[in-house]
Amino acid sequence: MSVILAAIDSSTATPAVVERAVQQAKWAEAELHVIHVFRPLTSVYGVEGPYVVEEPDIQEAEREAIWQVASPILDNSDLEWVRVDRVGHPVREVSMYADEVKPDLIVLGTRGRGEISSLLLGSTSHGVIHDVACDVLVVKPPPEEE
Repeated sequence: MSVILAAIDSSTATPAVVERAVQQAKWAEAELHVIHVFRPLTSVYGVEGPYVVEEPDIQEAEREAIWQVASPILDNSDLEWVRVDRVGHPVREVSMYADEVKPDLIVLGTRGRGEISSLLLGSTSHGVIHDVACDVLVVKPPPEEE
């Protein structure tokens, strides 16, 4: 069976990403997996190298907020879907999960930053596009309301 993988985060593009992934999964009669990667906020560099300071309250609050947006859309889609929560660098974690499930398509959003901001802050969509073997559909966030 085909697999569609949607990668979601706290951006305004998440509802559109989920809706597009649902649409693609229905069209392809594919299994839908939805991944959220919590990126730890703090790293400490000690004598033996970097280590992550866990922030479980922040991690849980972020996950809860994101799934409150995504779950109703997914639950009303009439599709069975798989929830995936990971911790780490989003590009690496999405790419590693894609290696595991071999999706036919990854659907993810872009925050709409320019090239300079993406260069300074990193771009998950750009990194995933270059890291995975399958097609990637990048969904733009909705235009800001005035």
